[in-house]
Amino acid sequence: MRIVIDLLGAADRASVPAPALALSTALARLAAADSLHHTLWIAAPLHDTVTLELLRLEPALAARVRAFDLPAGPVHALLRRHAVAGLAPDAVLTIGAGA
Repeated sequence: MRIVIDLLGAADRASVPAPALALSTALARLAAADSLHHTLWIAAPLHDTVTLELLRLEPALAARVRAFDLPAGPVHALLRRHAVAGLAPDAVLTIGAGA
């Protein structure tokens, strides 16, 4: 099962909240332990370089973090949906504002 954690709801903030980051890394470790049945991907905002770096330093997520630069405004929700759908998820966990 391909699971995508959508952190793009934090796009209007300076950074992804620490609890969301902690939950994402904890779930990544669990998915890595069961890698035959689950793969986990993270969709994160491109402007949050600190979060991107922390996620990419997590061994279970090193190659499974995708950064997206989504504009604010009326098209944000549509582009966000399209970005997440491009990762072909079986399930999506949305964390952050605008979830």
